[in-house]
Amino acid sequence: MDWNQYEAYCKQFTGPCGHHWRPGCREGCHTPCEPWSDRPTGHMSPPPHMNFDPVLPPKPIPGDSPMETLNRLYAEVCSTMKKCGELNCKTDQMLKDLHEHGLRNGVYYGPDVIKVEEGYCEEDSSPYKVIRIKHHDKYGAPVEVKMHLAYGNTTNSGIKEKITDASLFELAQVMVPAIGPVDHWNGKVLYQQAPLPSEDKSDGYTYGFTRHGTLKVYKNSFLTENPNALERDSIITAMGCDGVVIRDGSTTTGGDTANVSNFASKAARVMLGQNQNTKELFILDVGGFGEDYPGMTGEHAVKVLMGYGCTIAIQLISGGKSVTLNQGEMLSPPENYEIPENVAYLYISKKCFFKNELQYTIAYLTQMMNQFNWNTHLNNRRMDKLANDLNKEVDDRATGDATLTGKLEQEKKAREDADNEIKEDLQQETDDRTNADSELQHNIDEEATTREQEDAKLDEKIQQEAKTRKEEDDKLDTAIKAEAQTRTSEDTRLEGLIDTERTERQEADDALGVRVTDEINRATREEKSIRDALQDEVNRATVSETGLGNEIANEANRATSAEADLHADITREQTRALDAEADIKRMVEEMHDDVIAQYKAYTEHLKADVDQSIDALTKRFEGLQETVTDSLRQTTEKLAKFKDTLDGYEAAFEAKIDEVYEEYSNKYNELVQMVVDQLNQIIGQAKHEPIPVDEVEDAWNS
Repeated sequence: MDWNQYEAYCKQFTGPCGHHWRPGCREGCHTPCEPWSDRPTGHMSPPPHMNFDPVLPPKPIPGDSPMETLNRLYAEVCSTMKKCGELNCKTDQMLKDLHEHGLRNGVYYGPDVIKVEEGYCEEDSSPYKVIRIKHHDKYGAPVEVKMHLAYGNTTNSGIKEKITDASLFELAQVMVPAIGPVDHWNGKVLYQQAPLPSEDKSDGYTYGFTRHGTLKVYKNSFLTENPNALERDSIITAMGCDGVVIRDGSTTTGGDTANVSNFASKAARVMLGQNQNTKELFILDVGGFGEDYPGMTGEHAVKVLMGYGCTIAIQLISGGKSVTLNQGEMLSPPENYEIPENVAYLYISKKCFFKNELQYTIAYLTQMMNQFNWNTHLNNRRMDKLANDLNKEVDDRATGDATLTGKLEQEKKAREDADNEIKEDLQQETDDRTNADSELQHNIDEEATTREQEDAKLDEKIQQEAKTRKEEDDKLDTAIKAEAQTRTSEDTRLEGLIDTERTERQEADDALGVRVTDEINRATREEKSIRDALQDEVNRATVSETGLGNEIANEANRATSAEADLHADITREQTRALDAEADIKRMVEEMHDDVIAQYKAYTEHLKADVDQSIDALTKRFEGLQETVTDSLRQTTEKLAKFKDTLDGYEAAFEAKIDEVYEEYSNKYNELVQMVVDQLNQIIGQAKHEPIPVDEVEDAWNS
């Protein structure tokens, strides 16, 4: 923004008198129309006017010699140079004082919040700078990253603004390009949480900052499928980018870095990263222009951000327009020492917290001083570059002219020598052509005479060859006719032989068909006979298996009946024992005198009865065991009789027999165990349940 543009911008704050300069900027310039404190907040004061008196032409001093005048002039030059040096020192000191005043008055964040660190990449032999930005300042206020659109244009019409002008307007402490060197922004753009029109780039990415300062990156295709994703994540500022280089603390590959510009080559670049755990932001600035700034590859730049602990990072811009401003000062020189332009920028500023005009003035002067120093540096570098280019061009022209003059002299001499050689060659060629033409004409005459003689001989040979060819053709026609007649006779004989062979083949095929039919009928009869025999064997085996099943079922029913009878006997015996026990108890209660004698007698009698019952049950159990054993033996004998007739089903029947035998054995073992348990119960009741003898004697004595 030049002075005329700035003056036009400030006219909106002009008072009725038509003046808008700050009071006191120059003695006697004007009187303010209103107090300075009543100006609108946010007004930026222009630099004061600097008026210089015109330089007067030199006048001769009478009585001084030319040498004295030169000495006096030399002294004045030295004094002026000394004053310029002092002025530069004062300017530098004033810039430092401005910076300190800005920190003391809250114009800029201090190094405890925003700090610039320098580094060196040994792989690419390139210096770089990293701006570390804390999430909160020392008062707990968030450090917010905002977006500046070129001249406030929100229509995506391709308007571009210089980064120095944008930084001066926002009084930014840090400012970087928000997107690469494009004419129109892309992605899903949000400006102050409002969507803006943008170009569609389905294979691109969109980055944004949440309300809490968290950096997030989305694929444009994902945002198309999920249009509410930015609103859901509380994104307030968003812009498009080419890709993401770090995600979840790891470097990315494939589609994430496929469209990142100059990723594999050494170039200037600006990357933005964040540690999502501490919310600290990192801006990596790599210069790529000039002898001292060769640039870095994307891989090495990502390694630097990984070293700072970034868990997510993107590349904002790459190439000659990659510039980062810190309080209006460039961290690395731009391409061709020209201030770059862009459609949008990211910046950090405390402008919204300014409370008085002093803060605006300090911020403005700091920006102007830093930009002035860098513009001076860029102008000097441009002038040096231009001077070097001019000197090189002059040297090249002088060398070229000298070389061209020498070459022209050589070419002139070479042309003269060549012309002389050409003249001599032409004369020699003329003489050679004349001699050659005479010799050629003589040769032509001789060749014509020879050709006439050869043509006469050739005509005679042609006539003789024609006569010979006619005789050979007649002989060939005769031989062809004889061969044709012979072929006709042979073809007739061959057709007769073919008809005879066809008839014999037909008769042989008919005889073979009859034999095949007879063989099929015989095989069908044999197959039916075998199938009938198999069916008879299956029926016989089925009948035998049915009989065996009936025998097994009858035996199982008989064993079940025997088991039921045995259980009834055991139940009756148990009931009788319980009744006897009840009688003993009643007798003990009713009879006290002879209770001991009766008890002993009854016990002995009961013991004898129990022994008899045990013997009887044992005998019945043994008889039942013999019966079951005989039944099993008979069943086994019956099964043995079927063994010879059921050889084909031997494995199945043996398995069935084993199953039945196991079932009967289990039932037999259960029956034996039940009988033993009942006997033990009866014996236990007889021995332990009655009143002990000691208790009966104690009761009798009492």
